Amino acid sequence: MVPYILSEDPDMPLDEAIEISKRMTDGQKGDIFVLDLSFLGWYILGLLFFGIGGIFVRPYHQATVAKLFEYYIGAKENEPVIES
Repeated sequence: MVPYILSEDPDMPLDEAIEISKRMTDGQKGDIFVLDLSFLGWYILGLLFFGIGGIFVRPYHQATVAKLFEYYIGAKENEPVIES
């Protein structure tokens, strides 16, 4: 989640963004891993068609991760995630 945190606050130090990402995903890393694994088949299928399928899978995967970030921000709304 570090790139998304840094996109909201580009002046934040990297180590602080990493720490915030760790707190956001605490207890959720297994679920995130399974989510990433669910795209593995799509990427393999894309390779079978000379990598052209990856052109379509990559944006879908990135959009899913971005929505996951939005979910974590909304779910932890009561907790300060990014302190300014």
